[in-house]
Amino acid sequence: MAGNNELDLKQDKPSSGKIERRQIFVSHTHADRNLAANVRILIEEAFSGVIRPYVSSDPAPTGGLQPGEWYTQIHAELGRSESVWVLATPTSIQRPWIYWEAGIGRAICPGAVVVLRVALSSNDVPSPLSNFQSYDGLVVGDDGVGELLGKVANQIGMNISPILIDDVAEKWVKAAKSHKPQPEGETASPKLAPEQLNQFDALIARLETSVTAIRAAPSDTQAARRQAEIREAVSRASRDRIAFLSRILGTDETMYESVDDLTHVIDGAPPEVKFSFTNFDSDEDAVIFVEYEGQSATIWLLT
Repeated sequence: MAGNNELDLKQDKPSSGKIERRQIFVSHTHADRNLAANVRILIEEAFSGVIRPYVSSDPAPTGGLQPGEWYTQIHAELGRSESVWVLATPTSIQRPWIYWEAGIGRAICPGAVVVLRVALSSNDVPSPLSNFQSYDGLVVGDDGVGELLGKVANQIGMNISPILIDDVAEKWVKAAKSHKPQPEGETASPKLAPEQLNQFDALIARLETSVTAIRAAPSDTQAARRQAEIREAVSRASRDRIAFLSRILGTDETMYESVDDLTHVIDGAPPEVKFSFTNFDSDEDAVIFVEYEGQSATIWLLT
């Protein structure tokens, strides 16, 4: 197994004695939506509905993304989940979204991030996903999907027959071996260059720090007040944003087309300059907040 993070699904149960219904967020790319559908079936059949899988591409009326702003929905579902299963395939590891979902999940989910590999060895999984526990999705037994199911069942207090685990695991493996990525269409996110992958470690670390700080706020009122202060500061700085960025960063650019360009600017900035990820905008671009000596501005990482 790769990584050293243990699964840590909550052990608490309601006072009725019934096992509490839980949620696992299945992170995947659109090209692997059929494979993700099989993960949903795997979880539902193995845990008899006690664990609810969330799959954003689920076409059912009550499943997946609903009409509205997609980022808010993804963030909310991650917040409801105790664990994130990242479906790592030769296609998905070239896309940025599974890294962002793993980073957000690592910051706000109480349980672990688990990597389920299909057609990849543990050595093929890039950082930061290689830091998490990894299971071979094409193997039933040791280090495979059957072992993963057994460990999760043990941690939530379910007594599942090994015969049932082997049966649903074998069905999954059969589907996974025949999986072919689906066309992604014009909405596909850009592929990641190999040299960009290592930079996600630093970006996700910044994201985790920001989310941890927000969660540590003494009250919702204080967090809301802080957000209002940030919005007001951005508004006040809008008139001289270009001059401000030029003075502290040595450039008047506000939009960056690659992680390399943004990382170069961040690394070259004075240590007193604070950068924090806030969210994705309606164009799916990452919004970065910049603060220095009471002034602030917004820059974007185009995706």
